[in-house]
Amino acid sequence: PTQQLVARVSEVVMQLYERAKDVCTCEGLPLGGWPEIGGHNLVEASHGSILECLNLVLDHFDQHHLDRSLRVTGQTIVLLTAGNGLIRATGKKLCELTHKRFISAGPNTSKAFHMICVRQPPLHQVPWIHWPGGPSPNSGDRPSEISSAPWISLTYHPEGDFGAPYPCTRWLSSSLLPLERLSENSMPLFVPDWADGTLAPPSSPQNGSRNGSQKKERPERAGTGPELWQELRAPECRPYWYKRRAEDKRNYHGEYSLCPTRFTGLDDASERIMIMSDLIGCRLEARTSQLCYETSRSSPGHVDDFRRSTTSPAEPWRWEAHLVAAKLSSGIVRAANGNIEWKLETTENGLAVSCRKETDEAKNDIEFVCKYEFFVRRTHLQKCLPGKAFDESSMREIPTDWVLCRRRFHLPMRPEWNGLDRIIVGDLQMPAALPYPAELSVSECQDRCPGWQYRSAIKQHLYMLLPRADAELSHLEYFSKAVANLEGGLSTGVDIFKVLEDRSEAVDVGDARHTSVSHFEAVLAGLESLCFGRGSKEENLSLGVDVSGDGTRFMMERRRCTVYVRKMSISSAHPHSRDWFELFYDSQYAPPKPFIFVVQWMVCSSVHLMKFIARLGRLAEDNKFLLARLPIAQLFPQPAPEGVWSEDVETNFDRLAFHAPTSIELPQGLSTSDQKRLNVALLKCWLQPPLSFLFLFSTPHEEFKVEHTVGVGKEKMEMLRQSRALFQRLKGWILGHREALCVVTLREDWIQFYENRLVYAEARDAQSVEHARSGVSTVKRTFLDETARVLREWRTRDLKSGP
Repeated sequence: PTQQLVARVSEVVMQLYERAKDVCTCEGLPLGGWPEIGGHNLVEASHGSILECLNLVLDHFDQHHLDRSLRVTGQTIVLLTAGNGLIRATGKKLCELTHKRFISAGPNTSKAFHMICVRQPPLHQVPWIHWPGGPSPNSGDRPSEISSAPWISLTYHPEGDFGAPYPCTRWLSSSLLPLERLSENSMPLFVPDWADGTLAPPSSPQNGSRNGSQKKERPERAGTGPELWQELRAPECRPYWYKRRAEDKRNYHGEYSLCPTRFTGLDDASERIMIMSDLIGCRLEARTSQLCYETSRSSPGHVDDFRRSTTSPAEPWRWEAHLVAAKLSSGIVRAANGNIEWKLETTENGLAVSCRKETDEAKNDIEFVCKYEFFVRRTHLQKCLPGKAFDESSMREIPTDWVLCRRRFHLPMRPEWNGLDRIIVGDLQMPAALPYPAELSVSECQDRCPGWQYRSAIKQHLYMLLPRADAELSHLEYFSKAVANLEGGLSTGVDIFKVLEDRSEAVDVGDARHTSVSHFEAVLAGLESLCFGRGSKEENLSLGVDVSGDGTRFMMERRRCTVYVRKMSISSAHPHSRDWFELFYDSQYAPPKPFIFVVQWMVCSSVHLMKFIARLGRLAEDNKFLLARLPIAQLFPQPAPEGVWSEDVETNFDRLAFHAPTSIELPQGLSTSDQKRLNVALLKCWLQPPLSFLFLFSTPHEEFKVEHTVGVGKEKMEMLRQSRALFQRLKGWILGHREALCVVTLREDWIQFYENRLVYAEARDAQSVEHARSGVSTVKRTFLDETARVLREWRTRDLKSGP
């Protein structure tokens, strides 16, 4: 029986593993693989955590609007497995959630998930997802929509051509697998259940061929050429254009009108048509659900712009781009499998938008949550226990441990399209989406960065400009001056620059401050020319950034401006461009603090943004400055939909599934004075060489309370305010590396070290990745060593002083 064979294979594999472990122990070699694993932990490929891993990847894809890559398009998932296309799940709920996520918010490809099976195809229909009580391929059941998994693309590789028995040259060439794609089978085939001890198929016409015979036929396989590898390497973008059909009589509600005011260069009719295209394009791009786009021609006599599709009926979205109608008078966008629909029409006074919802599916989707109750392997650092000396060797990240994964899978929250439409047409300003700067005078009930509620519709980048010279960049002298004014202690989250400004005390750093100011003024002049170089002189456009050179003014506010590509001095700009983005930036530059700014956009091509960032980077380099990019998804994860919230604050944020921080717990039970002195010791260690970190953000209290305003009624909102409090900014400091290789957070109870994931984003080959990894690893080792030294000295001093 199959169960006995699996048990025997597991036993042999574990014997080989134990033998390898003994050899490595005797010779002092590092042991690869997974320690403390027994034979009972090995399962068949079909019983693996495939759906859980897919949801982790989808969690990562859901954050594509944060730190968006401007060089790479498309998203796809490839799994190399020993299975045959059968996936056994632990429950139906996880299957339904995975199916909905791939259909509504999965990667933008016709087949979102590529499963490469290193074996022969089975005798039953695949792909197939089976859960307890669901349709089973062994019983000849017809698969449901969920169990058939239409979002999986199966390919097979002959098992004999893959493996180490071949010579080295053949093993290397196996990286280019001769894949074979399995043709879809309309009728499921019978699969004998070996545990029953019988091979006789049940008497059912479903198990025979189309002619009614009981002869079992192996599914046909079609060999694939370079087109499949091209599909895996560069996933195609799937537009959702459908041919115009007879209009149905539908009842719309929630109608509102828009008056385009953002662009005035065209006549009114053309402007309305262009704005309508922007609104529809924004819905298609955000893709919070499966969307289709029906169009009507601007004139009845116009020649049909759509060619009859020559592709298969299963792929009706393939279209000829040069045959799409150039002028459209109306459009329909459908989401949630047709349950939600928008109708956009041009009118004499502007643009009319109508919405129709047949079900309350949006609410059900928000409440459809699946908790990930599995264990993951994490690096474990020794805790600082009271009364015990701190061991520096415990900071080497050698020991590992299994911890419970804290994730809650859910569908993404849909944005408020009413507000988004008003932003695009120019009726509203684009709201800020990042929680900075912190302000003591603002009420906690006021959400000053509501832009996060628009989710993937608003793309964001976070940058900082800082001088390259060490003398112009160091924060150590300012920190020492502030600590001296506070009598040697520092409460968690206190802004040292605010302390110096309140006392109007300047730090003597020689000519470094004036040199930094003169270089920044050159960068600022170049930035304004870059943003407004082609604008008219009568407009007198300027960023309005103040420059503080006396060393006594450090506090700043957040300013903003709208940058239109048609007015920019970049090679891709042209007078008829409709692209624009929003720029949020510090109100002043006060060295040695870095100048921080945010780029947010909804309707702007990546080509223009790449030109802008490249020009600004060269401008900073020419004036002895550095343009560095900070990771938004790691610093400021966005809150999860309110239906996902629980008592675990960790899962109330949509944190990245990967790039987890290295956490170090601080000593517990310290007095207020001891806590202040420990903060000073740690910060001083990080600000001085060899680390020379910089202060990025400081928050003396919890700030930016989350206020859900989209899809939440007044009664529900009041209940949330009374029962739950969620803040986007925690009490403490955020420090960064001068080249943005890492970010460090210091809180009251712990320290977290984040590797900047964007360091690897621009690396396009193995050598570049290895170079970036080497730089980050060096900084991380130094940080762990220096932090361990401070904590060891602190614990030694505490033990000597006694209770």
